[in-house]
Amino acid sequence: MHGAHGYLFSQFLSPLANQRTDAWGGTPQKRRRFVLDLFRAVRAAVGTSTPVAIKLNSADFQRGGFGEEESLEVVRALAAEGLDLLEISGGTYTSAAMLGVDPSLKESTRRREAYFLAYAERVRAELPELPLMLTGGFRTVEGMVDAIASAAVDIVGLGRPLAVQPDFPADLLAGRADESVVSPRRSGIRVLDNLTELTYYSVQMWRMAAGKEPAPDRHAAINVGQYLLNNGLESLRMPQRSL
Repeated sequence: MHGAHGYLFSQFLSPLANQRTDAWGGTPQKRRRFVLDLFRAVRAAVGTSTPVAIKLNSADFQRGGFGEEESLEVVRALAAEGLDLLEISGGTYTSAAMLGVDPSLKESTRRREAYFLAYAERVRAELPELPLMLTGGFRTVEGMVDAIASAAVDIVGLGRPLAVQPDFPADLLAGRADESVVSPRRSGIRVLDNLTELTYYSVQMWRMAAGKEPAPDRHAAINVGQYLLNNGLESLRMPQRSL
C-alpha cells in the first residue's frame, strides 16, 4: 500500500491536504481512518498468509503537513492491526525530500545516505518486532551494510539507482560494484531541482519500458523536454489538491 509522497493515502493523512470536517478528517484519528479501513479491507481480501506492507512518510516536510509524531501514531495503529512490513520514506512531489533536493532536509541529512534513518530508529525503539524497510538516499554498499548492521532496519530499499542501473543489486551481490553512479541533478533553484530530478528518472524508466538502455549521461534539458512532450505543460504544476 503506497501511503507516502502525496498520493491518496498520504493526502488523507495530511492536515494540510485533508480539509474534511466529516468522519474522514478534522482530527488525527479521523485522518488515519481511511488508511486503517483500507488496510483492513486488503487484509480481509488476501488473508493472513499474504504479507501486507505500507510505504509511509516519516514526514511531508511541508509547513502544517504530516509530521513525525502523527506518523508514529499511524504506525502504532497499523502495527496493532497486524501490519507485516513498514517501508519508511518522506516528502511529497511538491516538497521532494525523498529526492534529496528539498531544502527542509538538513544538510547533514542530505550528506548521509539514509535520509530517514533517525525516524526508523524511533519506530524500532517503540515497535521492535515490526519489520522495517528504509528507502531514500542509499548509494554505497557501506551505507547499506551500516543501516542493516545498526539493527534500525531490516531491509534496504532502492529507487533511483534502479532507474539508472537496473542490474545494480546483482552487481552489488556479485562484487562487481560497490557504489551507484546516481548523482543529484541540481540547479540551485528549488522548483527546477524537483522537476529536473523527477524527469531524469521518469525518462530512464520510459526508455527501459521501450526496450532501450538507460541514458544516465544525457543532458537534463533533453529529459525535461521529453517529459513535457509526453505529459504536457499541465504536468509542471503537480498540485497537492485538498480533499
